[in-house]
Amino acid sequence: MAIRAALAEQTVKTEGRTAADIRRLVAESELRMTSLDSKIAELKLAAAPMEDDGPEDFKSSSVEGEAPLASASLLQQRDRERITAAVLRHLVSPIRSLPVELLAEIFLLTIRDKELDFLEKYKHFQDAYRVSHVCSEWQQIAHCTPQLWTGTIAVTVKEVGADTVDGLRAWFARSDPLPVPVILRAGRWPGNLETLPPVLEELLRVAPRWGILHCLDGFLPHMFYQRLADCTLDSLEAANLEPLYSDDDITSALFLLAISPRLRKLVLRLDLLDDPGTSVTLPSLRLLMLTLRSERNTHLSPFLNFLSAPALETLSISFLSDSISWTQAAFTAFLLRSSNITELCLRWCPLTSSDLITALAHAPSLTHLQLEGCHRLDDAFLLALHHHVDAGTPPLVPFLHDFHLEDMSELLTETLIVGMLTSRWRAGSATARWSRVVLSMQYTMMFFTKDFRHALRELAREGFPVEIPDELLEP
Repeated sequence: MAIRAALAEQTVKTEGRTAADIRRLVAESELRMTSLDSKIAELKLAAAPMEDDGPEDFKSSSVEGEAPLASASLLQQRDRERITAAVLRHLVSPIRSLPVELLAEIFLLTIRDKELDFLEKYKHFQDAYRVSHVCSEWQQIAHCTPQLWTGTIAVTVKEVGADTVDGLRAWFARSDPLPVPVILRAGRWPGNLETLPPVLEELLRVAPRWGILHCLDGFLPHMFYQRLADCTLDSLEAANLEPLYSDDDITSALFLLAISPRLRKLVLRLDLLDDPGTSVTLPSLRLLMLTLRSERNTHLSPFLNFLSAPALETLSISFLSDSISWTQAAFTAFLLRSSNITELCLRWCPLTSSDLITALAHAPSLTHLQLEGCHRLDDAFLLALHHHVDAGTPPLVPFLHDFHLEDMSELLTETLIVGMLTSRWRAGSATARWSRVVLSMQYTMMFFTKDFRHALRELAREGFPVEIPDELLEP
């Protein structure tokens, strides 16, 4: 007797009965099982002497045939009773009384973190499939709970077969209409592709539902970006496109992102364009991280002039090439178009102190500043940050309270660093009070002097929140 058939049968039979009635049926079924177990044991005892007798003992041929048949019949009856009792207990189990909505919430709590962990990247898949395969009822609930199927999908494009494409299609169907995060490990593709791989076709089909898009490790076919022009990206909130080295791909990608009404976070690793063309505005963008490289002498200014982000709050620019130059004027103009910036990070930036002071004068709301490997900065920058009590005017970026000065320039004087930090720490309400200061000389292989460390320790006794890696302290 199949459990599914028994469940259907008992569901009909017990319709309209109370839980107490069903529990009485369970008790009756258990009594019948006990009785059947006794009868089976008696038959086994009765059969045992006949099996031990020698060939000379008289055996009834009728007993020989009937005992096994009776025993088999009793075993079948007992198994049916066991299934019936199990089904009846299931019908009155507490979880059966839970509303479907609450059961769906419990399902969601069983799913491990849906943010992709590359060491455990398939566990949210396993969890979703596991909970949907407990029983047909749970499967139906799971398939009708799209939130269960919105974990990050990581695809290595060149390794995807037909079965994986079918699996993606099913996953997308179950998560419909919710946004889904997608990570593409692209590999390398020839530039003259006439058709896209089926997996990219499937991903383009659900492009309006991309919530997050990461393109990593290689170059997607140019045709992919061309086809994206026919899609809408209405759900896209975060995009990480790296690397983008083709001028056409960079321009196409940025124009597509510009028509993404919800895009709030953008990470780009790209080769700079000499002439990006018509400007692009990203109206909802809150965070922009640029990693720039170039194998030829090039300039950042055209790109800064090309891009506008009026709602931008966090800007990070990293230079991976010494051949990239930029001007204070272009950077200042970009900051003026993004007047809400509160966090700025510059890594290996070629700006001088004068350039940076002029630019930061147009970022009055700045609260977080991280400078790493900016080796052209000198004491003039520290003096601009210094709070002078008698000056009558606030220092540069008066709301700054989180400051990172890492891989410090050798042009900066330790006494001026301490003086600047102290002046703002003790300025009262004139400037924001430091919440965090990080100092390091990680790549210059220098150590802080004893006097400098002593001064910082004195500040620390006042609660000054300074961080210096232990390995950088002077031996």
